[in-house]
Amino acid sequence: MDHTQVIKRLSGMPDRSGKEVTTLTDAMRSVGGVFSRYGYTPVDVPLLENTELFLINSGERVTSSLYSFTEPGGRNVSLRPEFTASIARHFLETNDFDKLPFKASYGGPVFRFQNSDDSLRQFTQLGVELIGDGTPKADGSLVELALAVLASLGIRETTLTIGHVGIINSIYDQLTLPARIKSYLVNSLLSIKEKTVCYDDLREGVDKLLGRTPSRQLSSTKLSENVLSNQDIRAVFGELYEELGEGFLCGRDFNDISTNYLLKLTDIGNTKNLKKALDITKGIADLKGKPGTITKQLKSFLKEYGLSVNSVDQLARLEDELLATETKGSSITIDLATVRDQQYYSGMIFDLYVGSGATQPLIGGGGRYDGLLTALGSSKPFPACGFAISLEPLLYRKYLTEKAKFNNDSS
Repeated sequence: MDHTQVIKRLSGMPDRSGKEVTTLTDAMRSVGGVFSRYGYTPVDVPLLENTELFLINSGERVTSSLYSFTEPGGRNVSLRPEFTASIARHFLETNDFDKLPFKASYGGPVFRFQNSDDSLRQFTQLGVELIGDGTPKADGSLVELALAVLASLGIRETTLTIGHVGIINSIYDQLTLPARIKSYLVNSLLSIKEKTVCYDDLREGVDKLLGRTPSRQLSSTKLSENVLSNQDIRAVFGELYEELGEGFLCGRDFNDISTNYLLKLTDIGNTKNLKKALDITKGIADLKGKPGTITKQLKSFLKEYGLSVNSVDQLARLEDELLATETKGSSITIDLATVRDQQYYSGMIFDLYVGSGATQPLIGGGGRYDGLLTALGSSKPFPACGFAISLEPLLYRKYLTEKAKFNNDSS
């Protein structure tokens, strides 16, 4: 008797047949037609890339979910978790820099490991990348295109939340905080907005990152500024780095180490500067409204804290573009507490939800990433932006909607 077990498919890796394949193919064709009408040309990139491509300026959510392995030739490679980095690499390799803007569309499977066996680990992503246009008009066109794509799939009730990474980074950069403190505060914006974290929780988290407790303040031990200049201290750290090499950094950034030491030495973390950062974080979480209302709020907020941000004018122009965009059936909100895990985003970002309210599952998003191509090795900076949607959740929701309509009509 043969006791050989049937080899089953991997969890999260879907089999498809019959009507499911037809539905997926039809949806991809419909969305591809919308991309074409907006002037985008299809580009196909490999499923497999050098792992390094996906590690550059990507956030933990992407890097921790990579399907990576060492190929027989010895290189570390990964299945693509998204398309943006691959499209950017393709653009740089083709050297077709004279024909700007470069407008690429794409569609196909991407792979991300999820802890839950019920989650898709292979899913279909459709999107576009626009390279060579850094204007707010280009940002606004992405929003318009995203809504047109959803409409082509029969989905007209949507919620779109817009943030601006450039403004957030500019605000925190003026506070001279260690990189990990800045990251902690930025990543806490959503929790502050949703009131799952209070001001005291935020302060306690900062204290822990600074390696102290509230009862162990260091202000009484502040050293005289004449002991050693900031430049001298950085020079000492530089000499240690040259002598000890990468082991001295322990995986951390050199500037982060030296800046954090200076903060502790001069007690910047215990002065009004830290309280200002906490107050600003709480204030940013409240900067939310419909297009046409946020720039005024932001200017008042910046004036209150004595801050200056160049991107305010870009936000004002983006608001004008959004006000001119056809948004029938869609709700657009500018929420400056909206942040994104990928580190390559540099300006406007947006999240897409189907239905009313951001409590619905996220089905897509995108934004501006002007620094990514330079990070990938380009000697010339290129402004760029793009967005993508995940197709399976959209089709599943459409199926449920049609099923409910059928049941109502039959009753």
